[in-house]
Amino acid sequence: KMNFSTYVKQIEKDLGKKIKIFLGIKDPFLKSLLSKYFKKVGIKVIENFDKEIRLKDLNEFLEFIQKEKIQVILIDSENKEISSWIEQFKKIYSEIKILLILEIKVLEYLYLKKGKLVDFFTLGVDDIIFKPFSLEELQARMLRLLKDYYLMKKITSVLKEDPLTQVFNRRYFEETIREEVYRALRQKYPLTLIMLDLNKFKWYNDNFGHQAGDEVLRKVGELIKSCVRMGVDKVYRYGGDEFVILLPNIVCEKAIDVMHRIFKKWDELIYPITIAAGIAQLIPMESLELTVSDLIKRADLAMYEAKTKETNYCKIDPKSISLKEEKSEKKSENLFKEEIDLLI
Repeated sequence: KMNFSTYVKQIEKDLGKKIKIFLGIKDPFLKSLLSKYFKKVGIKVIENFDKEIRLKDLNEFLEFIQKEKIQVILIDSENKEISSWIEQFKKIYSEIKILLILEIKVLEYLYLKKGKLVDFFTLGVDDIIFKPFSLEELQARMLRLLKDYYLMKKITSVLKEDPLTQVFNRRYFEETIREEVYRALRQKYPLTLIMLDLNKFKWYNDNFGHQAGDEVLRKVGELIKSCVRMGVDKVYRYGGDEFVILLPNIVCEKAIDVMHRIFKKWDELIYPITIAAGIAQLIPMESLELTVSDLIKRADLAMYEAKTKETNYCKIDPKSISLKEEKSEKKSENLFKEEIDLLI
């Protein structure tokens, strides 16, 4: 029978990353005990976030979670903002597992307030454990959470991710682009699409081999993800050496800043390959399908024009620039509403 420590090592080997947890626990004795236990079974405990977890500091905590690549969070119920905090956190990081530690007296409190334990799960809690608890019970609950996380990651990787670059695949792009465009039209915020292509990639692949070419593609995917907003922007491998970035609530001019970050980091890697990018902003058309296809077509054309430079270069689609000029003249507000009504 496989023990807990061996199972953790097997998951880490299969996923290619270390299992990490964060202890958002106020009780110093319990926190110290759990920290020692998890380290003993081979799970890395991240402890360098010293602030109390509060709703107003959520963005700072999200950046911390992104940087540390944490999979499980243990948190107690002493924080009064716990319900709002968990709900907001899970909207962005639904894949991260949350184990909530509760006092048994909470059941009496819920009964008096006509609440239900299931309400915590509705907010996004993945499991609950009541104090006092044994380490065996904790281990059983952690094992279930890690199994759920592992299966979710495997399913996601098959259905949504490109196995080489670890970004979303083209199939998932084609599934989500309509949803992203529809949401942008309904909520009246800008949506920008960036299409990227690698210059001289075929030459590099032919001269240095497919393994070297695969390494370049992995580096590109990793680099792009590091330059966009995690949980907000989406990065896809569109095919071959082409990538796509969807930027909600970003106008085309601001997308240039994203590309400049990408260019700067790419130059630091010193590959004999450059990146061409086409940038296009959403423009409402007669139907949702036409709006989607028009956005992709304009970004694609801009990208091919950028490729003629053979250097790191990004080109904004001319119609996207015209859109900005129209808005500055305040001509598009009513038109935008009318076109959304046509799409719905």
